[in-house]
Amino acid sequence: MRTLHTLLAVAGTVAAVALPGSAVALADPGGPPVGPDAAPAAPTALQRDTAVAGAALHPVAGRDNIYYLKAKHSGKCLTVRGASHANNAVVNQYR
Repeated sequence: MRTLHTLLAVAGTVAAVALPGSAVALADPGGPPVGPDAAPAAPTALQRDTAVAGAALHPVAGRDNIYYLKAKHSGKCLTVRGASHANNAVVNQYR
């Protein structure tokens, strides 16, 4: 199963999103430390149409395991140029 990992900076909060059928890990500036020296946190299951750190995931009609990632503050969506699966792929914000 392929997993898409996207790193976001939305309203000062960083969210790592793993799709499909994976989990979400949130880094809260006021929360416990994160990183290689921190104890691993229990992941939170991701559900469709769920808000994640100022963003929401919306399924694309007629496409299994394809989602729009929409920033709540701007109402804009993200897309990965060329639907790339590579690390450091270009991410565009639109709409």
